[in-house]
Amino acid sequence: MKILFFFIVCIFSFINSFYAFSQNSSIDEAYKILENRGEVVLAISRKTIDLESFTRMVSIDNVNVDSIYFYASSKEFEKFISLNQNFRIVKTSILSDFSEPSKVENLEKSNFNVYPTYPQYDSIMHNFAQQHPTICRYVNLGTLASGRKIIALHIGDNIYQNDAEPRFLYTSSMHGDELTGFIFMIKLIDFLLSNYGTDSSATKIINNIDLWINPMANPNGTYHGGNSTVFSATRYNSNSVDLNRNYPDPDDGAHPDGNIYQEETNIFIAFTDSMHFNMSANFHGGAEVANYTWDTWSKLPADANWWKYICKEYADTAHFYNNYNNYFTMFGAGITNGYQWYPVAGGRQDFMNYYKQCREVTLEVSNTKLLPENQLNTYWQWSKKSLINYILQVNYGLQGVVIDSTNGSPIAAKVFISNHDIDSSHVFSYLPFGDYYRLLDSGFYSVTYSAPNYYSKTINSIRIDRHSKTVLNVALKAKPTFISLPTKYRFQVSVFPNPADDILKISNKNIDNELLIKIFNSLGIVIIEKKIESKGENILLNVKNLPEGIYFIKISSLSGMQISDGKFLIKR
Repeated sequence: MKILFFFIVCIFSFINSFYAFSQNSSIDEAYKILENRGEVVLAISRKTIDLESFTRMVSIDNVNVDSIYFYASSKEFEKFISLNQNFRIVKTSILSDFSEPSKVENLEKSNFNVYPTYPQYDSIMHNFAQQHPTICRYVNLGTLASGRKIIALHIGDNIYQNDAEPRFLYTSSMHGDELTGFIFMIKLIDFLLSNYGTDSSATKIINNIDLWINPMANPNGTYHGGNSTVFSATRYNSNSVDLNRNYPDPDDGAHPDGNIYQEETNIFIAFTDSMHFNMSANFHGGAEVANYTWDTWSKLPADANWWKYICKEYADTAHFYNNYNNYFTMFGAGITNGYQWYPVAGGRQDFMNYYKQCREVTLEVSNTKLLPENQLNTYWQWSKKSLINYILQVNYGLQGVVIDSTNGSPIAAKVFISNHDIDSSHVFSYLPFGDYYRLLDSGFYSVTYSAPNYYSKTINSIRIDRHSKTVLNVALKAKPTFISLPTKYRFQVSVFPNPADDILKISNKNIDNELLIKIFNSLGIVIIEKKIESKGENILLNVKNLPEGIYFIKISSLSGMQISDGKFLIKR
C-alpha cells in the first residue's frame, strides 16, 4: 500500500513539475514575442474566466464555446500571469509562414489587389483627389508623432462647402493587423469615383450623401515593421495600446483602459466633434459578422430592431454574392449583439452611438486578418453590394429641418422619440442648416422637437417605412427671453396697473433716453413694438385691443442693453 501511495505521489509530482516547466517555457516565449512586437496573442479556457472582469484586463479578440482568444501588452501580460491560468500562445497569420505581400509599383494596374507600402497608400489617396477634384478631396485628419498621417477622403458633389445632407463615415483597421477592410476601402473609393455618373448607386451616394472614408486608422500598427511592408503589422498602436479600448465608455466613463487617450483617439474625437456624423461603420477582421451596439452593456439599444434589420441585410447580401458558400455566417446568420458575443469597455462603436448620436456598427469582414493577396478581390466581390447598401441606409428614416417660426432661421434642436429613446439614442439638428436625420425601423412614432428658449412641439403618428425617407420640417416658436439685471437697475422701471384694462403705464424714473418697448403674448410672439423717447415721465401704452390674458414686456435701450422685464395681466 505504501509503495502504491508513493508511486501515485511521484506521478502527481511529475505532472505538476511538467506543467510548471511547460508554463514557464510558455511565459518565456511570450516575453520574447512581447520584446519583438509589443503584444502577444494567447488563448485560455473559457470555463474559469469571468468575461466582465477579464475584458478590462486584456484585449479580447474572440470568444467561442471553449476558448477565449486575446491580445496582451507587457503590462497586460503581467496582470494576466498573476491569475495563474493555463494558457497557450496563438500563432496568428501575421506570425505564421505566410507569403510576403507583393511589391507592385503601380497599384492601380493591380486593381488595388495588393497591400500597399505606406508611401504608396499616401500616394493613392492623393491620386484619387487629383484625378477627381470636383467630387473628392484629400484630408489629413492629423499627423502622428511617427510622421504617418490619419488620412480621409471627402467624397460628394459639393465638397468645398456645407450641404444639408446626411453625413456618413467608413473607417478601417484601428486594429493594425486587421487589413481586409483597408483594401475594401481603397477599392470602394475607386469604384465610387470611377463610376460616378454611370452607376446609379455610385451616383446616388455622391449626389446625396456627405461621405468620408478613412481606410487606415492605425498606420503605426499596420506599418509596425516599417513603411515598406504590412508583414509585421500589430493590433496595438506604437504605444502597445488597443485603440478600440481607448475611447470614453458609456458605462466605465473616461479612460476605461487606464491609458491616456492616444494621439489616434484624440484625432478621431476631434474629427467627429466637427462633423456630427449620422451613420458609420468601422472594419475589423478575425471573424465574419456584423456586430451592433452595445458592447459595454447587456441591455439592448433603443433601435435594436433597426440594427438587426440592417445587419441582416448586410449579411444576407454577402451570402447572395458568395453563392451561399459559408461566407459571413458566424452565429448562423452573420449578425450579433456585441455584449452577447463578449463585453468590451472603451470601444469606438459605443462611443459613437452614445456620445455622438451616430449609428456605428462593427463589421468583421474576414476570418483571416491578413488575407492572401490573391483572395482580396474575391472577398471584395462578395462584400461590395453590402458596403454600398449600408451607405444608402443613411438616406432613409425620418429627416428634415428645424427652424424658427418667426424668422425661418435654422435651430439646433433635440429630436426625441417618446416611449422609445433611451441611453442617448435621440439625435440633434445641427447648424448651419438645422437638418436632422433619425434612422428608424418601420412603424409609427411620436417625436418631440425641443430647443433652449423655444416651446417644444410633439408630432404624433409619424409613419416610417423601410428603404424610404419621411421628410418632416418643423417650426418652433421662440419664448420671450429676459436678461436678469443687477439690483441697482431693476426698480428704475415699473409697470402698472396690474391687472390692466385699456391703458398700461410705465414709470421710468431716472431714465432719460430713447427706449425700445416690446410686448409678447404667451406664445412668445411680439405683438407690440415701440420706440419711445423717455424724459423721466410715465409712458402710456394703449392696450385696449389686446385680449385678456398674460403678457410679457421687455424694455431696452436702442443700443440693445436690457433695462427691465416682467409680465402683466389684462383683465376686464
